[in-house]
Amino acid sequence: MVARLYGAPALARGELTPLFSDWRFEPMPLYIAFRPNRHVSAKLRVFIDWVVALMAQQAPPGRVLAAPR
Repeated sequence: MVARLYGAPALARGELTPLFSDWRFEPMPLYIAFRPNRHVSAKLRVFIDWVVALMAQQAPPGRVLAAPR
């Protein structure tokens, strides 16, 4: 199975054919763990925000995704 992130352009061009389009995975939580610290580095904050934005694109409608600040 190719992640939608990587497979969507090839699907749009007709290079890939979906086989099980009616089959879905059960939703699973995703956690980002890092050492507790009063100050989260800018690099880590950007990475966390990027992952949250990426997962928000894939989330079913009505699901709320948030990154702690």
